[in-house]
Amino acid sequence: MGTSSAGQSQDWSHLLSGAGAGFLTTVLLHPLDLIKTRMHVQEAGGRRLPYYSNVLQAFRVIVRVEGARGLYQGVGPNIFGSTVSWALYMFGYNQLKADLTRMQEARPADARLSPSAVYIVAATASGTAVSLVMHPVFTIKTRMQLQLAARGKGPRGLLPEAQRDNYSSSLVAVRRIVAEEGVASLYRGIGPSLLLVSHGSVQFLSYEHLKQAFRGLNAGRVPAGAAEADLSAPQLTAAATGSKVVATLVTYPYQVVRSILQQRAVVGSDVVQHATASGAVRHLWSSERLRGFYRGLVPHILRAAPTGVRPSPRRAHDTPPDVSRRRAAPTASVTLVSYEYLHRLLVSRAIGAAHDPTAGRSR
Repeated sequence: MGTSSAGQSQDWSHLLSGAGAGFLTTVLLHPLDLIKTRMHVQEAGGRRLPYYSNVLQAFRVIVRVEGARGLYQGVGPNIFGSTVSWALYMFGYNQLKADLTRMQEARPADARLSPSAVYIVAATASGTAVSLVMHPVFTIKTRMQLQLAARGKGPRGLLPEAQRDNYSSSLVAVRRIVAEEGVASLYRGIGPSLLLVSHGSVQFLSYEHLKQAFRGLNAGRVPAGAAEADLSAPQLTAAATGSKVVATLVTYPYQVVRSILQQRAVVGSDVVQHATASGAVRHLWSSERLRGFYRGLVPHILRAAPTGVRPSPRRAHDTPPDVSRRRAAPTASVTLVSYEYLHRLLVSRAIGAAHDPTAGRSR
């Protein structure tokens, strides 16, 4: 009975840990996300937003023109979207992975999916479902990030031209988008969003290939017949960092195209609007060539920079996960670090409660 209760608690811990990680990351790093999004759509000579040449200059300009609150334009839908998305993704991914693993155990050995395939299927299915459900929230987030914050209150006619058509809140944004552009506009950029689901698969496959390459290097340094040399911490770090770089270079352009599709025309704007992904791609290529597809890459890297530890993927012959014994590599983003620490805390408490019948009773 206690074991079943602890197992259910661990299942829900993925949802709660994902929610906490999404919330914390957004609160801490929203300004970098805002700068990245604005850089995605900025055009030299455009009147809607100032042109940012680098991250530090962007911070200074935003604070000078819009005040400190300008750094948190769109934070409401971003907090809601990230909190719910991470909660749903981590819960769905871990549940689906467990279900697929049990299904494989019931199949003949030669018909089973490899552990890598199970991880990729679970991640892709969970990511696709979350993208379809939550995309409208992030459309609102992008729209609100791309509008200048007004300093103080005053008559609309006295506001700068590009601020007169601002959405005053997320709910107002939803109502106006539906009324002015139709419900389908809430799903502008859904194509690139679904393609972005491949980021995790690309990173995981790159990670496995890089680890295999390092094992090949290590094999030449040990006596014949000896056990396979394990990977060192620097090698794990290099493999994880390299895989992140590869995945980012391959999939980052989808983010830029998505932001371009999600923006809207406002009063005084001379930004060219693009109704299709192919139109956005042609515009980026004709205006800046390859460089255009990597607008805002620096704040993106700063936002996802390695800042802690996270468990490395288990090998096929590893025993079931034990939070206290996982190997770690210093390669995780803020979100994953937060998720791992919150998950460990919740799991340890659930296990403690299962073994202590008096836990949770009123004192």
